[in-house]
Amino acid sequence: MIEHIAAGAKAVGRTVRGCGGLMRYLTERLHARTVVQVERERNAHTVAVLPLVKPGMDFFESEPGGRTRVIRTSVRELPQVPVNEITSS
Repeated sequence: MIEHIAAGAKAVGRTVRGCGGLMRYLTERLHARTVVQVERERNAHTVAVLPLVKPGMDFFESEPGGRTRVIRTSVRELPQVPVNEITSS
């Protein structure tokens, strides 16, 4: 009887040790999915904020890891100048 319990305990020990790769895979997969989900949320909120940014302003967005995204808006639209006027001046 005790031999059966000991054999069962050894089998469980081997199974748990054998799942180390699976646990690492699942942990990495969860981390990657979380990073993608956070980036999607950041992009969605950035799209919502951009119409509120005035021309000529910079929009800084940073995260705790140290990455900073800078979005610069143009001051104004430049007028179209014909090429012959540029070369003659």
